[in-house]
Amino acid sequence: MQQEHNMITFRKGNLKFTFRVAAVIIRDGHVLLQHAVQQGHWFLTGGRAELCESTAETITREIREELGIEVRVERLLWVVENFFELAEILHHELGLYFLVSIPDDVFEKVERLARRGRRSRSEVFSAALREYVARHSPDEVTEAINRVCDQVGDQHNEFVSEAARRILEKAEW
Repeated sequence: MQQEHNMITFRKGNLKFTFRVAAVIIRDGHVLLQHAVQQGHWFLTGGRAELCESTAETITREIREELGIEVRVERLLWVVENFFELAEILHHELGLYFLVSIPDDVFEKVERLARRGRRSRSEVFSAALREYVARHSPDEVTEAINRVCDQVGDQHNEFVSEAARRILEKAEW
């Protein structure tokens, strides 16, 4: 069963407010960013804060969920109020940006993997984040299924329909 989250975000019509916490991770003069390819923008790793969760706990949880590693929150760098439009929704975002460090052993493993694959650390981190997002993004999974259905079209097959009905009757909803 999926854990219930109490994210600090609310919506009123086409307006949405979000309290976001993000990590500024700098190593060897590089900043770790995530790339939302379909939306065409880059952003710092992080996410929405939850009720009764400190901002340090939020950033630690988000990094653990997104990168699978433990980090150390060093200090608050900036408080940013951001306004933007995305998918016809007007967003008002209040963001706390923290300086965060990743343990040396994680960077050493990435460095070895990058050398072995003749890739940059950025490429390794980007590939890891893409893979993680692909596995955990229900919208992308739904879009992939929709693309396949569009290619197949509206073919009616009585056997397939009956099998699907029986499976759905047995499934727990």
